[in-house]
Amino acid sequence: MIKNIKQKILFSSNSIFNHFYQKIKYDNKFLFSVSNKEILKHEENFYEQQIKGRKQLEFSDSFDLKIDKLVLDNSISICDPINPLLLTAKEIILDPNVELEQTSLYKFFQTFNPKNLMEVFLLNSNKDYVKDFSRLSSLNQYTLFFPWFHKFPQRFLAPGMFGPKDISFPKLRFIRLKNLIFLLQKYNYVPSENDQICGYKLINENDYRFVITAGSHRSSVLKALNKKMYVAVKFDDIRINQNFFKIRIQDVKNWPGVSSGYISKKEAERMFFSYFEFKTIK
Repeated sequence: MIKNIKQKILFSSNSIFNHFYQKIKYDNKFLFSVSNKEILKHEENFYEQQIKGRKQLEFSDSFDLKIDKLVLDNSISICDPINPLLLTAKEIILDPNVELEQTSLYKFFQTFNPKNLMEVFLLNSNKDYVKDFSRLSSLNQYTLFFPWFHKFPQRFLAPGMFGPKDISFPKLRFIRLKNLIFLLQKYNYVPSENDQICGYKLINENDYRFVITAGSHRSSVLKALNKKMYVAVKFDDIRINQNFFKIRIQDVKNWPGVSSGYISKKEAERMFFSYFEFKTIK
């Protein structure tokens, strides 16, 4: 009884602190739009200067994984038929002059408008989803919370790859995809120490998914170009430092969000397994 009261007080204080921090700290424009400065930088394809003459290197901390095992941080697989980055990369390859408004990426931001964190992870297929996901359905769609990393929702907000957004948001990603296709076709894929594909592993017995924390656009373009069945990746340095780079489902009771009592074991498991599921949007 006393423990439950303490938990409720702790959860409420965390929620109140996050609310006021976000109100004071954030200009919420960053959730919906991208600056002209950032767009101009990518329109100039500044990255080409960095990779000209770059030689293929081997990295002691990298390892090869099947590209089909890579997933975006919102649980959509790189090879999933609804991955808007993959679909748009294919559309650009077929027609380099395709307009942004004609792409799957643009349409994705127009039509995929989740209202909470449960919907961000496409966990709303069951008619009893609110009951099944009482915690995730109560968190707004910009919340940063992964129960295998976090005790509670973080004070930082994440724009997410969903709408509604200002046109500048899909425009930046569209430009980045076009640049990557050009660079990979001209120079091949030659990463440096600082721009390898990074992430962490979710492990379910003999199966796994590699969640990308840096390199979602690169991975999607590599898949679209069919350049590699395997791709070199490395574990995210932040996760290594915190010893959270291999997340095993059998350890679910010890995940920070579960052990703190913030989210139930069942709900945390369902969030985990969403990364292993075939995705559709109704």
